[in-house]
Amino acid sequence: MTTTPPGWYDDGSGTQRWWDGSAWTEHVQPAPQGTPVATEAAPEAPATPSAAQALADLDPAAAAAAGIAPAGTTPSTPGYPATGATDAPVGGYPGGFPVPPAAGATGAPAEYPGYAPPADPPARSRLWIVFVVVGVVVIGLIVLAAVFIPRVIGALTAGGASSGGDAERVAVEVVEAYDEAWSEADCELYFRTTTGSFREALDLTDCAAFEAEAERFGAATDEYEIQVDSVEQADGVITVHTTESFLTLTDETGEPLADPEPVASPYEYTLVRADGGWAIDDVY
Repeated sequence: MTTTPPGWYDDGSGTQRWWDGSAWTEHVQPAPQGTPVATEAAPEAPATPSAAQALADLDPAAAAAAGIAPAGTTPSTPGYPATGATDAPVGGYPGGFPVPPAAGATGAPAEYPGYAPPADPPARSRLWIVFVVVGVVVIGLIVLAAVFIPRVIGALTAGGASSGGDAERVAVEVVEAYDEAWSEADCELYFRTTTGSFREALDLTDCAAFEAEAERFGAATDEYEIQVDSVEQADGVITVHTTESFLTLTDETGEPLADPEPVASPYEYTLVRADGGWAIDDVY
């Protein structure tokens, strides 16, 4: 019996089908491009009994020993899944290549080689919001400090200077009033601007003594002027430095001078607190 060797042959439909040497198989492939369709007729199957006839003629015991299903039954040998099968393994033939993911799919099926589920995007940190808030608060505090601290310091300094300046101004007024008491022989003003210890040091503790001395002083001087040079305050004491100028009208014996003599003498007044105000406690 002549047999056609296995190979790809035109099965008469314009498609090449695999001949296994004894029968046509289900494997087909398109005819090569540019290759003219063979005019040779497809190999004719040898005149051999059909598979069904061979199985029917086969002894059942021998078929079972050979692992061949008896005639009229469906073989359980795994093969290419039948058309419309829903439980065929992925990939077709057992051990075949896996089916690639469909076009546009975002991920391959779990059984696809190298598949890895997409990782969740990392959570964005909100810490920068805290930094922005803290920065704004710090800048605000700096601005407030720059605006208000100089004002507070200025107010405190001005307050201290004002208090000191008021006391010094009052001290100068006391000194001027004391000199006026001598010029006017004003005993009340004299007592108001001096302390008791100072009056005792001058030995002018009553109005009669003071007024008599003030009148002698007024007769011996003229054009009396007082100039305040400086004022100092420390440890509850105010010191007023003055330069006092006048014309002397008499000599040391009390005799009138032909020509008055100008005199300018420096004085230092020490003032202390007395009766809620300031009073002269010493004069140099």
